[in-house]
Amino acid sequence: MWPRAKMVNWCPVVVVLVLLGLPGAIMAEPVNPGEEARSSGDDSEEIAVMDETVVTGSFEDPFDVEESEPVNDPWEPFNATMFELNYNIDRHVIKPGAQVYDAVIPDDVQDSLGNAFYNLGFPARLFNNLVQGKFDGAGKETQRFLLNSTLGVGGLFDVATHMFEIEAPPAEDVGQTLAVHGVPSGPYLVLPMFAPTTVRDAAAEIGDLFLNPVNFFMPFLPNVAMNATEMLNARSRSLEAFEDIEESSVDLYGAARSGYFDRRAHEIQE
Repeated sequence: MWPRAKMVNWCPVVVVLVLLGLPGAIMAEPVNPGEEARSSGDDSEEIAVMDETVVTGSFEDPFDVEESEPVNDPWEPFNATMFELNYNIDRHVIKPGAQVYDAVIPDDVQDSLGNAFYNLGFPARLFNNLVQGKFDGAGKETQRFLLNSTLGVGGLFDVATHMFEIEAPPAEDVGQTLAVHGVPSGPYLVLPMFAPTTVRDAAAEIGDLFLNPVNFFMPFLPNVAMNATEMLNARSRSLEAFEDIEESSVDLYGAARSGYFDRRAHEIQE
């Protein structure tokens, strides 16, 4: 997730995550028509004929928001109200700020900052890989951290991927670790100024706080500033994707909830 402010990080910066659980655009594979020009002679007019239309893949109804697993949302009235609050904060505060940021900061700089912020999350990812018994993932995380922190100038450049072909393994967090060890997710939960989550994952955020050494060594205000920069950087890199999701979703709350459960199930199974 995001780096947190020291211990009592109420994370004003994570409101942008409200939309990060939204599913991607639902698309069937494109139609591949076979077209050819036919001629009955030199003087005949060429006519383009569509021989057949073949649609590969299965059709997905964009209005079908059925989740891959049962959704436990007994607090839906409260959650929907909080979701609307967070969405309006993003629309009227976070998004305009991200648009200005995107206009001022070059894309290459945004990418480098994203790499550096991800690199800072190494201790938590390493710990959770080890606790889950994913030793291959722990090894790759260690290799990537050492290479990117040195040759990559503090993680600004992902030399591990581009020079050494060491791809990043799936990111592991405390919530996933608890799930792997059998802790149920509990009810779906949306809190003001926080991302959609569940009771289990909300409690796991405390563990993620303690696993981030930045929270112990960086003063509170600089840490908050760093979190704000990370949020703004991430939001600016997702402006078009978020707009596509907003325009294509009839039920934004349901889509965000569905996307959250689908994403978490995939992350836990990896």
